[in-house]
Amino acid sequence: MASRNESKAMGALTQLESEGLGTGSAIWLKLDLLDPRAVKKAAEEFIGREERLDILVNNAAMMMGVQGSFEKTEDGISAMFSTNYIGPFVFTRTLLPLLTKTCQGGGSDVRIVNVTSASHMALPTVRFRDLNDFNRDFKERIYPSFDRYAHSKLPGLLISRELQNRLDADNVPIIVVAVHPGTVNTFAHRMPFPKLSEWLLRTFASSPDEGSWTSLFAAASPIVLAESGEYKGSYLMPVGKISKGSKQAQSPELAKELWASTEIFLQDIKV
Repeated sequence: MASRNESKAMGALTQLESEGLGTGSAIWLKLDLLDPRAVKKAAEEFIGREERLDILVNNAAMMMGVQGSFEKTEDGISAMFSTNYIGPFVFTRTLLPLLTKTCQGGGSDVRIVNVTSASHMALPTVRFRDLNDFNRDFKERIYPSFDRYAHSKLPGLLISRELQNRLDADNVPIIVVAVHPGTVNTFAHRMPFPKLSEWLLRTFASSPDEGSWTSLFAAASPIVLAESGEYKGSYLMPVGKISKGSKQAQSPELAKELWASTEIFLQDIKV
């Protein structure tokens, strides 16, 4: 289990162990998605430990900056964009050789699941030509922090489909799926009035357990493997329903533009 915060990770692992892990074990891997170099190092550490990787779920995300502010990393890129997209991209790219190697075994079922957000449906037209596009702050919009979040989650859909196309072209039988988990109450405790927020969110938000269902379906359901032609490069809404997403999310041109610009950015910072 990859996580930035050791104490929270160990607490979660203790809970998992108390609930039962069968014959397996759960191990913490330090992963700070904000820094692409640290992300690459974490993935390389995993490769040094393990001989195979069957399922990768890119789940962690930053919802808002400090008081909704726009922040940049030392590399001059939006902290939210780096955490929600660049970090998972580097993690997946670095682990891809091990994922591909795992496919070589008989009866393999290797999957990559990218947790995205339906918030991308509300985005205005965007481009991903360069760092300026990555750093769009949406100050002209009514709710800039929401648009910045949506802007950082749209790439998960685009890259999932582009990666699937590349894997298919190389005859690598990995299934890539993007999912929207629904509105999940994992943030009430961060709101100005936590108890009131908790009560209000119960009326329309899912619990964390319910919020995991679509990710679990994408990662482990035998249906996904049996009907892989339908699910490869798909976008799933709760629970496990195939959706198209916005027109922008379906654009192969925008996906290729994003991929190319991402590679250029990572090359510039030597990652």
